[in-house]
Amino acid sequence: MAVNSRILVVLDSSPLAETALQRSLLIAQKTGASLDLMWRESVLPDRPIMQIVAKIIVSGIAVEQHYSNASKLLDEIEACWQTRQQMLIIKGCDESHRDFWTPLDWQLLRRMPCPVLLVKHDMSWQQGTILAAVDPTAQLAGDHLSHDVLRLGSFIAHQAQAHCRVVGAYPPPMLSSDAQSQSATTLGANAEQMISATLAKLSLASTAPLIGEGPPEYWIPAAAQQEQAKLVVIGTHGREGIAGALLGNTAERILDRLSCDVLVIKAAHTQGIAALINQDA
Repeated sequence: MAVNSRILVVLDSSPLAETALQRSLLIAQKTGASLDLMWRESVLPDRPIMQIVAKIIVSGIAVEQHYSNASKLLDEIEACWQTRQQMLIIKGCDESHRDFWTPLDWQLLRRMPCPVLLVKHDMSWQQGTILAAVDPTAQLAGDHLSHDVLRLGSFIAHQAQAHCRVVGAYPPPMLSSDAQSQSATTLGANAEQMISATLAKLSLASTAPLIGEGPPEYWIPAAAQQEQAKLVVIGTHGREGIAGALLGNTAERILDRLSCDVLVIKAAHTQGIAALINQDA
């Protein structure tokens, strides 16, 4: 591949670490990428996860291993990315975090500029449903992040022989003198029309989008469950600092309510995605 075909895999002691490593193997086999494995701790050679590492090495995929203690893990991940500029970070999703304590998964979404895949299950994406989540109330015509979400969802679906559907939510109608323009039917139709026009502009084929009323952190997980989605692709602007602590990010709020894998891309780092898609088109 012409783009930097390296993947950084973050491996901790969570039950989903092995699942994330297996997912990394499948993606590396499909893309020809090499793997950087970032361990949170030293790993005993008899642990089952080391059998997966041996399988990866035997398959011919290039692997480099790095080690960090828990207190420095995020800094080590960031330093590794700064040095190697991996096209993707993969990690098993940690759902055990507590309130008022920002979990590592959320910190990755806020601090790392490259796409982050958080793995939640071991089911194959092949011939499944991939959801591309966008905000239909935004000006999609000029929203480059949403365009990249749509392109990437379509690209992954093509590679996995899966089915891509677009999902989005619109806010409830407001009380207004112009009741017709604020009806749920009109708002839903406008959202669907905007998504369909954007797909046509990007020359992407799709069935009717899944449009629903309500906050996206509730509607998108509901749609994912309804469609039995294997993966949701979503964009984030990744607030940090006080704004992130108080307001959070839509992607983070959605993350905790999904049971499928989640691929999050950042507004500031989509060039690699475009290069990857154009390379394999």
